[in-house]
Amino acid sequence: MVREKKLTVCVINITTHPHSPEGYISLFHDAFNLRKPVKYRGDQYLILGKINELPLGSAVGYHGVLFRYVNISSTDAWLNTAKLEPVISEDGEPVVDIPSDMKPNCKMSSFIFIPSGHRMFFVSQHDNVNFSSAFTAKALSILFNSNELVEKYGEVSVTVESTDETITQILEIPSLTRLVIGITLPNDDDVSGEMKNALERMKAQKVKRQRHELAGRKEDGILPDDQTIALMSLARSNGYVQADGYDGKRKVSEKTSSHPVEIRESYDPINSSPWIRLQQIARDNIQKFIRR
Repeated sequence: MVREKKLTVCVINITTHPHSPEGYISLFHDAFNLRKPVKYRGDQYLILGKINELPLGSAVGYHGVLFRYVNISSTDAWLNTAKLEPVISEDGEPVVDIPSDMKPNCKMSSFIFIPSGHRMFFVSQHDNVNFSSAFTAKALSILFNSNELVEKYGEVSVTVESTDETITQILEIPSLTRLVIGITLPNDDDVSGEMKNALERMKAQKVKRQRHELAGRKEDGILPDDQTIALMSLARSNGYVQADGYDGKRKVSEKTSSHPVEIRESYDPINSSPWIRLQQIARDNIQKFIRR
């Protein structure tokens, strides 16, 4: 019997103002054409692979690849571990006989971007390859907010989708003493109910980003009202929430960035593939993130 393989998919919300499916497609193509490596973490860099159109039932998606590699110095000496000495010339200069366009330790993550919902579904874990949702989003934010792209598209917001359970866990803290909510202006198609009222207030005041901080006493704690809860809900896809409080004498802290949406699935490696499973996940889940 063939053992099923596992993969984990995370979701990133990419937002521009104004926005349209065609605009998002153009953004990705222009970002690819930059061929610009951006810092992922430490000496690791991320670069966007070419994207191609992909039918997804009633929706249209785009498939691409994220490449991650280690950026090594082109001027420092290499070590000969057999001789335990640096590889240098007679003049004492480092000898590095590697083309500048060749990069080591390449890892790849497939993604599907659905322009109509401006969400990117990418493989964060498969086999022994891991892509952090936080570092991936940060790298993409740097890329999409390159000067060349900002001139054409304006500021691009990149946010990792966080779980609904995080908001519930924060509201269940017995004595909530500090609550911080940060929100970047969402797209109109992302909100409903009380969240729509919050969006309209931001637009009326011409606000592109806002931060709310509430502080309470340990004795009775903060009691978020409907408007505050709506802001927290809005931040799941368009910002962040951080909370501190107490459960008896024990201090409790929660934040949305620690709880990204992780869609964990399995597939039969004989009859399927991670690529096929990723398509199914994107198609089946996109509506869950529109007007959450």
